[in-house]
Amino acid sequence: MAARYRINKSQRLKLVQITGKTNYKELESLFQNYVRDPEFEPDLRLLVDLRGMTDAIAGLMEIRKLKRLYQIAYHDALDVVDVVIVAKSGIAYKAARAFALFMRDKRPLNVQISSDWADAHKKLGVNVEVTDELSRSMGTDQIAYLQTSS
Repeated sequence: MAARYRINKSQRLKLVQITGKTNYKELESLFQNYVRDPEFEPDLRLLVDLRGMTDAIAGLMEIRKLKRLYQIAYHDALDVVDVVIVAKSGIAYKAARAFALFMRDKRPLNVQISSDWADAHKKLGVNVEVTDELSRSMGTDQIAYLQTSS
């Protein structure tokens, strides 16, 4: 299981990638790490790549806890924060849909789901080369840190 992120402040973008099997504890750890990151700002656009996610273990209580974390972290956003989740099908799509439904009434997050990587970039107004560079910069050090901090 790997949950990781990178921030590109000049592009006002945070990229999150989740692969393999994940759980609430890992997602909470990821969340805590990026809100403590000195580069984090609540107004950053968010691209979430779930194309490699194979399973997610979280119950209703955990989803509510995650919702509360997002409400706290993003309440200082000055404007709407665009969030695009890329998930093709299966558990990844179900997880994306559940998150979108739970966050539907919570501004400033504007959550959209796309099954297409290029379409997600269009929705956010981000160049694919930017996220390719962020993806390349996600090394095993970030993965190891997140796994040991869970």
